[in-house]
Amino acid sequence: MSMNNTLLRAAGSLVGIAALTLAMGCSDQASRTRKHMIKACMSNDVSEENCKCAIDKTLEKHPIEEMMAIEDKRKAPPPEIFEDVANAALACVRKNGL
Repeated sequence: MSMNNTLLRAAGSLVGIAALTLAMGCSDQASRTRKHMIKACMSNDVSEENCKCAIDKTLEKHPIEEMMAIEDKRKAPPPEIFEDVANAALACVRKNGL
């Protein structure tokens, strides 16, 4: 599988997991959510280091409140979110290597 396909699959997983679980508000739940996101990302053959990096970069641009609104169906996922996640993952791979 090409790196781009792997990154796109990881991006899709991250967005899906984030939208599904970021509605949790307290720090313990946020910590568990982050762990689930990392696990989902890693299931697409992306290293733990790169998954952590990509999640952090994505959450800088798409805060938890936005993800909660998406989860509650009060807001549609912005079209750029998949590209943002893929770009974050690609930046992390470039920085850290595979």
